[in-house]
Amino acid sequence: MLKVIKVLNNNALLAKDESTNKEVVLLGKAVGFGLKINDEVQLPSDAQMYILQDKTERGESAQL
Repeated sequence: MLKVIKVLNNNALLAKDESTNKEVVLLGKAVGFGLKINDEVQLPSDAQMYILQDKTERGESAQL
């Protein structure tokens, strides 16, 4: 389950995945419409979810 951290606009929001305890960015049509902080949201079928990986081919993500 995802919990809303910040609504960026109607089509984007920042959320926290409760199972992995990682922050994710959700992008999709009206994915953030009418949501408030700490609301629970399920991933819609047409939305895209982006997660920052700990290590990439360029190095540690914390250094980027």
